[in-house]
Amino acid sequence: MTHSDKRAPSLGETVLVLLAMTATTTIALYGIPESLQSALSLGTPPIENAAGPYGEVDTRSQIYPLAKQVSNIVFASNVVHCDGTAVVPVADQRGFRILLQRDKTRGQRDFTSRGDWEFADIVLVPTGNLPPPPVSTIMWDTSDPEDLMRPVYMGVGEGFHWYGHMEMGQQDHLRTTMKLEGGEERFNLLVESIEHATSRRDRGIAIRNLANVFGDRALPILLREVHNPQLDSVDFAIHALGMVNSEKSIDALLRLYESPDTKVRARAALSSTFSPLAKQAYLDNLSIESSEKPFYIASIRAAIQHDWKEAVPLLEEIKSAPYSPLYYIDSSLAIRTLNGNPASEDLLTHQQVIRDLCCGSRPDEVESAYRALLSHPDRHGALLMAIKLATAEGKGSRRPSELGVELLKTLPLETVLPVLEHLRTTLYDERARDRLSDIYHEVKGLEMQNIALRTAPRPIG
Repeated sequence: MTHSDKRAPSLGETVLVLLAMTATTTIALYGIPESLQSALSLGTPPIENAAGPYGEVDTRSQIYPLAKQVSNIVFASNVVHCDGTAVVPVADQRGFRILLQRDKTRGQRDFTSRGDWEFADIVLVPTGNLPPPPVSTIMWDTSDPEDLMRPVYMGVGEGFHWYGHMEMGQQDHLRTTMKLEGGEERFNLLVESIEHATSRRDRGIAIRNLANVFGDRALPILLREVHNPQLDSVDFAIHALGMVNSEKSIDALLRLYESPDTKVRARAALSSTFSPLAKQAYLDNLSIESSEKPFYIASIRAAIQHDWKEAVPLLEEIKSAPYSPLYYIDSSLAIRTLNGNPASEDLLTHQQVIRDLCCGSRPDEVESAYRALLSHPDRHGALLMAIKLATAEGKGSRRPSELGVELLKTLPLETVLPVLEHLRTTLYDERARDRLSDIYHEVKGLEMQNIALRTAPRPIG
């Protein structure tokens, strides 16, 4: 085209150019209007702007309350980013980004909160009536090692599709706590979190979660971990077998119980099942050659629950040389129950009222419970409760133990003194033995005073 071919712009073209220049100037001075911004969001924004201005937390955002809730769930110290609008491209949809930073001091005792993660990156995509877009379409802002982190579609909840690039145990804990529905296959993710764990504790958390959620389906993985020396997760795997508490898992535990290498751990796991299939382990707990029997309370409860008469001779043996006063009391009560003569529940209730309320402001209830024990027709049961009170330990007032001693002084001495004599000479616990000796002499002194009063010469005149 030659210079002479050029023509002057029409009036309409001139107006369009002026409008474009005005719009450009307005955007430069005041930013993109919300109406135009909304329209532009239908397209794909540049990746560098996909999460909005990095490090900004929009407290007015509709997802900010969720960001704070999630922060507490995963024990994060800071919400370091929270989008005000849905600007993260996820396929042909948009999502909100939440970025959390780990607090290394919070939740150290919580079994689900440990890990080596530093940041958790979460994207929430409004559900509408749309299926979840692929997780692979999201660009993540986290930089933690890939063996710890894994992009996961966690499921639907609170009106959003939830996506997370975060430590495996944390995403599982989050989806469980938030009760998210659907999401990627949890079994496979938990198995993956076991295999990718970088610490013994994290591996144990994943093993426990797998057993707790999937039961028998987890058995092949648990048995693999029993024989896997990596990160020494054997004790976690055996404990998890007890959590499953099925016929198959208990059968596996009984086989482990027969092996010297795993016997102690298997005993602990079996003692938490209260299954009749674990009967031999429970009876062994009561017969083990040690004054302080392992899991003796659990074994007593299991024997009573399943009415194992075979436990009575073992309980008599414990009673003859108890580790502590509680061993004597618990075995005595269990023997009575297995022999068809259980102590009434009100005895335990009265004793507990005295212990709970003695130092409080309800003396009338304490006095009522004390009188009820004093006049209870079950004298043997009342004696056991009096010993339990008299030997009670704890901070604060000694009043419960004082009331226990008063009960012992008031109950028939011909019943009380032989039991106190037996305990003060057979208890394994030295402190408890000394305490029973003091109580014995205090009650014995009362008997001596009574004898002196009965045999003192009467005054003349």
